[in-house]
Amino acid sequence: MAAHIRIPSFVRRSWRAWRTGLVAVVAAASLSTAAAAPQPARIEGHVTGQGGAPLDGARVTLAAVDAPSVLVENADSEGAFVFARVPPGAYHVTVDIHALHATSGEPLEFEAGKAYTLDLPMVPPAASR
Repeated sequence: MAAHIRIPSFVRRSWRAWRTGLVAVVAAASLSTAAAAPQPARIEGHVTGQGGAPLDGARVTLAAVDAPSVLVENADSEGAFVFARVPPGAYHVTVDIHALHATSGEPLEFEAGKAYTLDLPMVPPAASR
């Protein structure tokens, strides 16, 4: 025969209140953490050479100005690249392919949750004169 323990009603009420409060605190903490994390930016574009020809294999680098963060993508056969999740902030953009190297003079600012398109023409030094 099982023993029955009678729990006083004030204990049952306080347990319910404590459990409800705990659930509310955990839910609030989850929401504040999600709200505090900024949405990443999305950056896509094309790397082209003379005459607008796509540059397959060009390496596009985003180097954060205020953090030790470096993101690298390689352009595909169409010269296209995509950075799907870039933390908001200022970045120097660099493109390298074979002997060509180009860097953005001023950093570019990417805002949270926005999408950007960068078309990056690479012109050899002799052709740019």
